Amino acid sequence: IKLDMSWLTPGLWTSGGATFDSRTYSSIVGKTDYERYERDMSVPDELVFKRLGTEIYKTLELSKTNTDNRVYEFRWDVGYQRTFGDHSVGAVGFMKYQEEGRDLAGTAGILPYLRMTYGGRVGYGYKDLVFADFAISYDGSEQFSPDNRYGTFPAVSAAWVVSNHDFLKNSKWLSYLK
Repeated sequence: IKLDMSWLTPGLWTSGGATFDSRTYSSIVGKTDYERYERDMSVPDELVFKRLGTEIYKTLELSKTNTDNRVYEFRWDVGYQRTFGDHSVGAVGFMKYQEEGRDLAGTAGILPYLRMTYGGRVGYGYKDLVFADFAISYDGSEQFSPDNRYGTFPAVSAAWVVSNHDFLKNSKWLSYLK
């Protein structure tokens, strides 16, 4: 769901969503032992076979496993995008919560996976020629070590779209160069 909030200030929006995914995996495996022969390579000069298996006929043994997997995810974003003459600016802040539970047949309970993320990105562009972005996220997970449940992950990027210059705009041999 996305909501245009331009009534508050032009270029402002917010969005949110929730997802639920449930899957069940099942498998049946059958095995049996039977009498078979394989060439014995320890006697290279003779054609000698060794017997494998101990039963001529043995009943087929079947085993079955089931795994139930459930994923819940909630996300909320707030963003801003505006152009002022030759300059464009944008920003997005977000929060995401993810929980996954895996119930394995034959085990006690559910194996959890929890993750919480807060993040944001700010960007600037000039005449659709040069761009700069800075992004950061603060992720937490119970999968991380107890002493470091949360981590900060920054990123910086810059780009120059050479093909948007006037001398290359009508080029027949080049459509896009960044």
